[in-house]
Amino acid sequence: MVQALGDNTSFDFKTLRSKFDFLAGVLLSPSFQLLGLIRVDYDTVKELANKNRGRYSFRLNQQALGRPQTRTAVLERNWI
Repeated sequence: MVQALGDNTSFDFKTLRSKFDFLAGVLLSPSFQLLGLIRVDYDTVKELANKNRGRYSFRLNQQALGRPQTRTAVLERNWI
């Protein structure tokens, strides 16, 4: 959960051995309002993920958001 689309958050993986096409994320506010969607290709996730104790952590931050491979969709307030 994030307060706004520009806030940092992370996605954790046990391993990055199994290749996938895209990481798709749904960004929600603390009150479960849908803020937007993100899509990041596997190569970007693998390149930017940090190996931590027993897992990989991909930080969705300004560095990741600035990549052309990262797509975001901001939804209209009353989309649903």
